[in-house]
Amino acid sequence: MQGSFEEFAIDVIKANGQPLQMIANAKERRDAQDKPLSTSLALIRATDRRRYEQELLGTCEGRRPNCRGEAAA
Repeated sequence: MQGSFEEFAIDVIKANGQPLQMIANAKERRDAQDKPLSTSLALIRATDRRRYEQELLGTCEGRRPNCRGEAAA
């Protein structure tokens, strides 16, 4: 890691074997000599968010061939 990362999508496996979709953010603290002191990590459950994103992609793809808003040729 080079200082921090944001919105990193990961899937973890729960004790019952089911996947749990997560979003991870992390930030590293360093001392004056640039040596790592600590890393703060936040894991956020993202099941609903990923479902919503997939629905958006499906809706967009169903309306036009190019989902970036550009006109089809």
